Amino acid sequence: MLRGPMGRTPGRVQQVLVIGGYEPEYVEVSPGLLGFRSALTPVLGVAVDDERRVLTLQ
Repeated sequence: MLRGPMGRTPGRVQQVLVIGGYEPEYVEVSPGLLGFRSALTPVLGVAVDDERRVLTLQ
């Protein structure tokens, strides 16, 4: 699950993309129920809550 800075949920995380290293650089987010569209979000502005399994945009 991905949450925006105001607590809204823009969508579910489909993939975490690692490009050229070991650290994630982008997450692929599917905003719709059917998952036909997706958007890439940079990980630089994301906080991770492992316990709740939530990524929060900063």
